[in-house]
Parts: sequence; C-alpha cells; structure tokens
Amino acid sequence: MFSKATKILLIAVSLLMAFGCATTETARETGKPSVKAESTKSFFALAPSDDDLFSEALSYLEKDAVENETDYDGAKEKLQELIKQYPKSKWRQPAADLIRALDQLTLLRARVSNMKNARDKAVTEKNRLVKEHESVKKESKLLEEKYHNDTAKLKTENEQLKNDIQLLKNLEIKLNKRDKLLR
Repeated sequence: MFSKATKILLIAVSLLMAFGCATTETARETGKPSVKAESTKSFFALAPSDDDLFSEALSYLEKDAVENETDYDGAKEKLQELIKQYPKSKWRQPAADLIRALDQLTLLRARVSNMKNARDKAVTEKNRLVKEHESVKKESKLLEEKYHNDTAKLKTENEQLKNDIQLLKNLEIKLNKRDKLLR
C-alpha cells in the first residue's frame, strides 16, 4: 500500500508533530511567566541570527516577574556574542552602545550602593554622637547642679564662719573689758 519511503516520511512527520506538541512546564503549571528567551539546542537547530541575539539580549533586560530583577550580565553576554558572531550586523553599533550603557549602569549601581552604605554609616555615627551629646548634656547639668549646691553650702558655711568670728571678736572685747575691770 505505502512505499517504504512514504512510511518513513509519515513516521518522521508524526514524530515531529508529537515532539512539537510536547512541552516542558508551562507558565500556568509553574506560576512563573517565561519572560526570557530560551535557546533550544536540537539536532536541526541553526545558529541564532543577529536579530534573534539582539531580541534575546533585550529580553534579559526585562524584569523577571518572579525574582523582580533584570539579568544585566546575561544581556551583556548575548550582546557580546552578537558583536563577535556578526561583526557587520546592523545591530553591532546598538549592541556596543548598549554594552557601554550596561557597564555605566553597573558602575552607577555600585556607586549608589557605596553611597547608601556611607549614608547608613553616617546616620549610625550621627545617632551615636547625638546619644553621646545627650549624655554629656545630662552630666553637665548634674555637675552644674552640684556646683550650685556646693556654692550655696559654702556661702552658708562662710556666713556661719563670719558670724562665729564676730562672736569671737565680741567675746574677746568683753574679756578684755572684764580684765581691765578686774585689774
């Protein structure tokens, strides 16, 4: 009924259709949207075109819904691959510009991170200094109160001593008068 070549062709087409319908986990099953372009390696796969590489690099720059981060390194690798494999591509210059922008972005992110760390250290130091200042203020206030108390106490003692000296002088005068009278 069918020739051997036709049977082989029918089997190959049915296998291709079966493999084409078979997939791995879908976005609904895993709850993870498949944002990034995946490169599939198969026996019949051709090298990706420059358009494919550029699109794949751009897909790495989209935020991953699960991790909420962009893959700058992955995008940079794809762009470098595009420049290496297709030096005369229309996407070569945009890819080079994008690589420079990603490098600058990486540097800026590092600077921002360093600045945040420096700011956090400064805030911590400020808080420590404010606490220390409050402590010194309290101590100063206590010393000032002690000084005023000691000064008041010394004034009282001084007045008492003056009164005692005056009494002694009066007593001495009385004693001198008595001595004169008794002689």
